[in-house]
Amino acid sequence: MKRSGMQPVARRTSSGRIHSPTRERILELVGNADQGLALSAIAATTGLHENTVRAHLEALLEDGYLLRKAAEATGRGRPAWIWFPAETQESTYAALASALAEQLVHSADDPRAASIAAGRRWGQSLGTGPEATHLPAQPAETQVLNSLEAMGFAPAVSEDHSITLNACPLIGAAEKNPGIVCNVHLGMVRGLLESAGTSSEGTELNPFASKHTCQLELPLSSQGQQ
Repeated sequence: MKRSGMQPVARRTSSGRIHSPTRERILELVGNADQGLALSAIAATTGLHENTVRAHLEALLEDGYLLRKAAEATGRGRPAWIWFPAETQESTYAALASALAEQLVHSADDPRAASIAAGRRWGQSLGTGPEATHLPAQPAETQVLNSLEAMGFAPAVSEDHSITLNACPLIGAAEKNPGIVCNVHLGMVRGLLESAGTSSEGTELNPFASKHTCQLELPLSSQGQQ
């Protein structure tokens, strides 16, 4: 998945350090390969020594960003590892979200409005509760990005301030009931903005704008501009 013109929110190691450009480059290469990549292919593309690439791959595996499986044996010796991006794991929370979405579809007079309202309440609680992921002095856009990053959406900001969501922690439920789950996420962003003292008017979410991403538009006021 190409991210031309995008400024991705920095991902971090399990110890909290921001990824180096090299580690992000390796992660991007593996993520763009439909069939996975072998260490030798990554080294050839990046121009790095295989030992250097191996160290980055092992670290990304330990931090949960990558998975690996043995390639088919073609002769003597141990088969090479093929590296893949880690799939989003649906938790018990995700299964519950899917069940609640099904219930909302059948019980609410206006499922979309009910979903946005539920998401708004959730976002407001995230923005004001003890687990809030922002500092009061930060722009509303930064507060939203920090929350989205912490929840696993892998947001990336373009030059025009639109936001691409490269992952979804509830992808299974979202694909099954996008009218519910995606609108809950829209409401959640609106609630986060409101908790930051910014109007949420104009906030829009375009689910599955491309095959693997969603597009989020924030109001201009959230960017600290007039």
